Parts: sequence; structure tokens; C-alpha cells
Amino acid sequence: MRELPAETTPPVPTPKATSAAPPTTSTVPLVAPNTSESSITISASEFCALVHTFQTLTTTHSAFFQKMAEMHAHQD
Repeated sequence: MRELPAETTPPVPTPKATSAAPPTTSTVPLVAPNTSESSITISASEFCALVHTFQTLTTTHSAFFQKMAEMHAHQD
């Protein structure tokens, strides 16, 4: 029985690290700077409700102006 030659693959070079420093992150102040405007604190559920209301208003606004554009196009 004849032996088949073993396939050899060339070694893959290992990339060298260019820096051992950890990745930098931007620093965000823990407290907002003082301004002349007042601020409020709301709960997460209130925030979610406001986001939902905003999305509904945006959709309604888009549909309303689409209808207005269609009506305007029919008048011409």
C-alpha cells in the first residue's frame, strides 16, 4: 500500500499588538451643568408614554400632510 504525502499548510503569521492601552471612552459628566432653565425628573414609564405619544403624533402628522398634499394635487 502506498502512503499519500501529508498536506502541509504554511504557518499563518500572528499579528502583533500595536498598543497595550485599553480603549478610551468619552467622559460624561455625572451632573448636568447649571443652566437658567429648570429641569424635571420623570419615571421610565412616563418617558415610555411620552415616546409613544410622540410617535403617534409623528404618524398622525405625516398622514395629515399626505392627505393635504393629495387634496392640493386634485385641486390643480
